[in-house]
Amino acid sequence: MNKMINQLKKITDTILSIKPDEESSEFGLDFSDVEKYFEQFASYKQVSENLTKELEKFSDEELLKVFAFYYFGRSFVDGSVSSHYSYFDMLADFKDVTRDEMLNKFRGCQKASLKICFEKAYENFETHESNVASEKERYENRQKSFVKKEGYSFFEFGKRDGSKSKSESIKKIFDEYGISKTEDTKQALEILQQTIKTTDGLLIVDFLGGSSFDRLDFVEGDDEVLKLYWKYSQENLSTHNVRVDIRFDMLEHIELNGLNFIALKGYFADKKWIKNYYCNKEKIKQPLNVYESKQSHFYYDISFDKLQRGGLENFYVNFLPWRYFNILILPMDNEFSSSSSTQLLILKNIIDLENRCIKAINAFRSEDSLDEDTILMYGNRFRKILESLLKFMLLASKTMYKESYEKDMLGALLEQMKNKDEDEKRYSQYDEEKLDELVKFMEEDFIKDLNFCSHDNVSKRVNSEIVESIYTSMVWVISMVKEYFRLENKQ
Repeated sequence: MNKMINQLKKITDTILSIKPDEESSEFGLDFSDVEKYFEQFASYKQVSENLTKELEKFSDEELLKVFAFYYFGRSFVDGSVSSHYSYFDMLADFKDVTRDEMLNKFRGCQKASLKICFEKAYENFETHESNVASEKERYENRQKSFVKKEGYSFFEFGKRDGSKSKSESIKKIFDEYGISKTEDTKQALEILQQTIKTTDGLLIVDFLGGSSFDRLDFVEGDDEVLKLYWKYSQENLSTHNVRVDIRFDMLEHIELNGLNFIALKGYFADKKWIKNYYCNKEKIKQPLNVYESKQSHFYYDISFDKLQRGGLENFYVNFLPWRYFNILILPMDNEFSSSSSTQLLILKNIIDLENRCIKAINAFRSEDSLDEDTILMYGNRFRKILESLLKFMLLASKTMYKESYEKDMLGALLEQMKNKDEDEKRYSQYDEEKLDELVKFMEEDFIKDLNFCSHDNVSKRVNSEIVESIYTSMVWVISMVKEYFRLENKQ
């Protein structure tokens, strides 16, 4: 075993030595500057060529072990690790992966992501593998209880045609409905079902934070929750249904440089709401276990058994409880890397918050008369927008909330930004120095104006200049947030 680990270390060190630091800064797609884009692409291409050449000294079998090792480590990072699924199971499942596919993964992944996944794999390998045998026996005994009335052929899918997964298909579907977005759950469900049908389900479903599906098998929903299935009861002796649920708010079509995407936004949901929903709408018998996974953006993990389609089935559900555009659905021909699609989700959220600021200041400036209460009302409106922005920053940078999404206010949010632990800073893909600068600006200057609007003031006259000052500060804060995420040139 030690010999295998040493060989893996040799290859992972080689990969990390060639990958550049702060990759997202160097190679983030700059859609607004074509010349810069091609310069970035040339630099990226050179690194890719160097990596390909250096890895020629290792066999396909050796690279496959590292490829599986990366995904093994990633399962600990994103919280998807399974106690009954070993590294060697993963290695066997990847046996048909080609050398080109492996190289594309090593070339396309950011260095920070590769590094943390490799480190987590080394850190957890021995303990995890020593427990797998007993966990596998327990798991398989349980799975044998799931017997389908019509057998597993009931869930077989036909051969899928990758050529159907075209960007223009998304645009065509929205054009047929004559909309660019919808808050109607039934209409959103119809659009997603039509998208699956048109593309044979060959879609990238990307979640803020780096996790993703490589297909979308099925979607269902009611007037509150949309349920996106990655696996819809296909395989024997494995979890039958794997899905992500979201308390639906909005579905939107995004078009960027001729590429088309679907973005999904959800409402906040706490643990009590979630338990109530599954016990009543899904009719799951109590007790229902809802696990909080602070290592994952999914946050809530739910597993239950349910009689359906003539037999007992198991469901493994991740619930997304956040109040932002959480999910991006991309046709295969968009050719977006995981890091680029995450940046697109981040940019989408920041633009929406920026538009809220513009709408607020325009409404303020159009007021016919401004008394003290009206002025303070607008000041507090900007405070709420700022809190939304900070909550989003914490979520996107993998910092979970101290209390909850709903309870944490400005002071608590700033405190969490100041007190990120060393691992968070060490593995951050973003500009932590810019974050420190942002917090300092808000604590020393901005928060005074916001507090003036939210507290009872008896020593100073209230006038419209306070709101104009707050808006100017908000513009500056949003600019720094873009720099933190390295998005300043991507609009």
